[in-house]
Amino acid sequence: MHPVAQKIIAEYQKRFPLSRERHEQLIRYIPGGATRSLSYFKPWPLHISHGQGAHVYTHEGHALLDVTNAYGALIHGHGDPDVAAAVCAGIEKGSQYSTPTDGQFKLAKLLCDRVPGFDRVRFLNSGTEATMFAMRTARAFTGRDKVLKMSGGFHGTHDAVAASTKKNVITAGIPAAMTRDILEVPFNDAAALEKTVSAHAGDLAAVIMEPFLGAGGVVLPENGYLKTVREITKAHDVLLIFDEIFSFRVDTGGCQKRFNVTPDITTVGKVVGGGLPI
Repeated sequence: MHPVAQKIIAEYQKRFPLSRERHEQLIRYIPGGATRSLSYFKPWPLHISHGQGAHVYTHEGHALLDVTNAYGALIHGHGDPDVAAAVCAGIEKGSQYSTPTDGQFKLAKLLCDRVPGFDRVRFLNSGTEATMFAMRTARAFTGRDKVLKMSGGFHGTHDAVAASTKKNVITAGIPAAMTRDILEVPFNDAAALEKTVSAHAGDLAAVIMEPFLGAGGVVLPENGYLKTVREITKAHDVLLIFDEIFSFRVDTGGCQKRFNVTPDITTVGKVVGGGLPI
């Protein structure tokens, strides 16, 4: 190990001993000591006591600037007074009715008014469910099975999108057959997209993509790329799914409004709930 890395690790261990104690307790009950793989890193992950505004606080008393913001969901920060008041007022009326509510109508109308690709919306439990049902809807509507995605794109953890047609990608526990109907091309490569869509148009239900890669490295679309994707899919009668679960925060109407490209199906999440269940 490089001496600089050794120094950083030693300083980390010195500053966060209580995080180590809690990690060693937690790994007895939670594999790896974290419910989200991104939260884990060696020698042990940070354990946070609470948050306020733009900062989170460790059990050792360190105040840390929170640059993750729950991976884009907490644009108002932690413990915002208006958000806290609204949550308290709502929970006093109950938390789950198992029936339609006025809140569903208000949020659905707001999204349809703001997002060019929304005519109607369906609320689900997670982003993973949203992309799964978007793909299922595309397959049901077209009667075709194949879906094309972009290398490096993240669409949740269900088998169809977690599986990869590329080598050296971890797919433990996912049957090899899950890649049979999944096609994959590089992001920002319009020529590769045109070639693949053209070759499989008769069996291709949809192209699913993030308008810009999120977990894949925050790679922005090249000038005109999204419009070209829209033109290619339309020309071959293939549906276009924009997964805006991560990218929606860039505009009140998402990336599709910012880049003036309207998909056939859109998934959103994260910032829409502000860190709370939608």
